[in-house]
This record gives sequence, C-alpha cells and structure tokens, in this order.
Amino acid sequence: EPTQSEASPEFIAELEALAHAVGAKNIGYVNVPRNAIFQGKGIPSGHAIVFTVEMDKEPINTAPSFDCQIEVMDGYKRMSIISAKISRFIRKHGFAVYPGMALGGLTDYVHLAELAGLGAIGYHGLLISPGEGARLRINTIYTNITNLPTLASQGKENEHLWVRDFCSLCRKCVRKCPVNAIYDQPRPRGDGGMQCIDHATCRDYFTSNYGCAVCLAVCPFSQAGYDK
Repeated sequence: EPTQSEASPEFIAELEALAHAVGAKNIGYVNVPRNAIFQGKGIPSGHAIVFTVEMDKEPINTAPSFDCQIEVMDGYKRMSIISAKISRFIRKHGFAVYPGMALGGLTDYVHLAELAGLGAIGYHGLLISPGEGARLRINTIYTNITNLPTLASQGKENEHLWVRDFCSLCRKCVRKCPVNAIYDQPRPRGDGGMQCIDHATCRDYFTSNYGCAVCLAVCPFSQAGYDK
C-alpha cells in the first residue's frame, strides 16, 4: 500500500538519474488521456512515466533481417529490466507503481511519448526523437504520483512537433514501405488521434519478414538526428 502520492523535486531528480544509469535514453511524464487507452482496456493509474531505449544503428539498417529483429527484441528485454529497476526504486520510497508491459500493453506508448515531450510522431506512426530518430523502443510505468512534472504542469508545449512538417516534404518511409502500408498522409481516426498505416497490410508483411522495421531504418532522423 502506498504511503504517499506527491514527490519532491529531489526524488524526481534521483529517479531520472537512476533511469539513465540503468539504460533509459530519455524520460518524460504524462497524465494519460482516454484516447491513449486501448479499446476495452483499463489502467491502474492515470499518471505515467514514459521512457525510451535506443537501438543500435548498424543492425537496424539491415531491416528486414534476423539481425534487425534480434536488436529489436533486445530493446524489449532492456526495457523490461529498466522498468523493474525503476519500479522497485519508486515502491521503496512509498509510492504505488505498476510497470507497463514492454511488448504490447494497455496504452498507445507512442502517443504518450509525444505527449510527454520526448519527440514527435512521424508519418510512419513511430516516435521521432532528437538524437535517435525512430531507433527507439518505448515503455510506460504507471504510478500514483500526482505531481509528476508533465509538460502541461510546467506550462510548456512539445517543441518537437515541427518534425511533421519535415515528414510532409520527405515521405521516404511512404516510398520505401515494401507493401505500401503507410498512408501518404495520416488520416483522422475519429477520436482526436491519427492513423498512419494500414494495419492489416503492415501486419501480414511484418510477421513474415523478421518484424520488418524498414520505415524505422530509412527515416532520415534515424541516421542523423535533428541537428544535422
């Protein structure tokens, strides 16, 4: 049972230092909106910590391949370990914590990562971050901490959303998709969100070709990052 629900700035700083020390690339915070929860699912708390891990460029560039698939699977493994270590730390300090599943889960992690300010969703439906581009895996940890430093609570906005203007001119992922599963332009989903790909078309190829990841690999930001 939790003994507290508000965290001090010192605790948050210690949490972030631990996350980076155990392998998280970036970390952010969000209050989970209803349209980020999958249909028919529920979450243990509306407050969430979102973090990413980076995947190495060399194996990702071989997509679709066995080497690329192994790198992706390793990313999921590392996220599980990181989630467990962060969760133990949070629970030890008297808070409730519920680590999200690294593979699958209850919420749209990409959506939450954008809301947390970790990057912007590209035309391929993946998060694009400043340094790693789309070479990321994302995980979420739910907690009862009510005063997480979200962008909204600090009066800030996501500074990365200009990326979609770049996407509208680039569309390399659209052209390179082996089965043309990526829409030329994201389509309104009806709940305030956007749909970027034809899921069935993508899934059929994905499951037969080492988890594909071509769109992830060819994204210019996966090669160079924002600055360049």
